[in-house]
Amino acid sequence: MGLISKIKTAIRLVKQGNYSEIYVRTASLMKKRKIIKRGGLAVSAVTAIVTHKCTLRCKGCAALMHHFKSPQTMPREQVIRDIGLIMDKIDYAHILLLVGGETFLIDNISEYVSSALEYKDKFGLIVITTNGTIMPSDDEFANLAKFRKYINIEISDYGEKSAHLKSLQEKLRKLKISCKINNEKWQEWQQVIDGQSDDYAANNYKNCLAAADSNFILCNGKLYHCGFLASGEVLRSMPYSPENNVNLLDPKVTRGDIIKYKSLDSVPPGCNHCGGYTKDAAVIAKAEQLSEPLDYKIY
Repeated sequence: MGLISKIKTAIRLVKQGNYSEIYVRTASLMKKRKIIKRGGLAVSAVTAIVTHKCTLRCKGCAALMHHFKSPQTMPREQVIRDIGLIMDKIDYAHILLLVGGETFLIDNISEYVSSALEYKDKFGLIVITTNGTIMPSDDEFANLAKFRKYINIEISDYGEKSAHLKSLQEKLRKLKISCKINNEKWQEWQQVIDGQSDDYAANNYKNCLAAADSNFILCNGKLYHCGFLASGEVLRSMPYSPENNVNLLDPKVTRGDIIKYKSLDSVPPGCNHCGGYTKDAAVIAKAEQLSEPLDYKIY
């Protein structure tokens, strides 16, 4: 998270009167910096994909959800196993994100939160993302409220498509659960393309915002630089290569393997099939819907 983004977050939390989250975030950042200063491995975020199911089929989805014809939800035990595997290899993550798809399609997302808190000494805050299309049950809201100290709900604002945005915001306010409205512009990022040259992949990787970010993506026991590689492997929208990820299920994988993977020394072959993730990518219509999953070449 850049300085401007941190300032915006702080202003939002002050306006909300959410001083407890300000404390949690500040303490977490200080802990992260101390660990890095001591030579430890601390990252900005660990993002766990909990479901590929979504209530929308957005044409420009950077996580490739618009390609899934038979999306699946990851069992809680599998997600928590994966979180445990990465937490065993790193010293700290500022934020743990639970993302989809649409997370509130999981009617017991609070149980994922409860289980993840087994590793609460290894991260500062849990962020749950939602597109504002689903209103959880009162029981689920009550369960989430038990963990208000540790969670933030990030709601994407897609206009009329996010039909429950205001209701969610009001309910969360009453329960004193911190939330953020995401109004960020959409750009033409991480779309599936035909395989390109090695030079294209190298340049793509060199200029990639995801590769440069200190963020791990978890999916099916593997660690990725970005959601494109994670979803692309599930979709088989690129040839399989072990160089696209770190297999945390392999008992021979070490902390050093993770450090090497994030060092940017080698280009994941999957970058040959990515349309790019750069700050100067063209702005596109937000959440434009498709009637059917988008076809792609399967490898």
